[in-house]
Amino acid sequence: YSHSEPWASPAIWRDLPFLLFNKNSPIKISKFNDITMLHWLGKYLFNCSREKYNHNSQKIFQLALNSQKILQQIINETAIQFAHDKTGRLQIFTNKRKFNIAINEAKIKEQLSNQFVSTPNQQNKYQYFALNKSDCLNIEPALIGQDINLNNNGDNINSNIYGGIYYPNDESGDVNIFTNNLAKYCQTHLNVKFMLNHNINSINIDHHNNRIKNIIAIDSHYQQKTLT
Repeated sequence: YSHSEPWASPAIWRDLPFLLFNKNSPIKISKFNDITMLHWLGKYLFNCSREKYNHNSQKIFQLALNSQKILQQIINETAIQFAHDKTGRLQIFTNKRKFNIAINEAKIKEQLSNQFVSTPNQQNKYQYFALNKSDCLNIEPALIGQDINLNNNGDNINSNIYGGIYYPNDESGDVNIFTNNLAKYCQTHLNVKFMLNHNINSINIDHHNNRIKNIIAIDSHYQQKTLT
């Protein structure tokens, strides 16, 4: 939840040469003559302005907080299991510049959280702790090893840690187990029927009662069905 910044950010201009030409880049663009790709890339870069980044960051962060709230409600109501881990998340930094940028982002999110969450409690309150290298190793002792956690240059990441940020209220889990168990719960307790391999043609809305009247769908045999 805390790591909810959009990928389209002003930092892209500094990192663009690495992203395009470094062999270890997470992005590979092989068709620069593809009109669709160039159109997408133009829209992506357009959203890398500071104004667009701030706007999109607020929207995504608000969505993340709402998602966490809904997840807590689902867990309380269904008690489904999905390897749920509530020990928080540790973000490691190997240089001062990116560490300081992340700290500034965390401060802004802390202010936004007070606006978005009307009645914050210990479970959904946005919190972060700036850590030095020693603190990071105390929280995650696995980083101390000499033969693990290697970076792309083959160096031990332990020697490159500048600092970290710990988000105690971040959560994780197995999304595959979660969705499958949630589907089973809906079938068993809510009488939900999942109809796969259907194309939805239209959704008819009862605007007076703010409800869906029916859905017109086509099955895999091209038969039209009206679902109510």
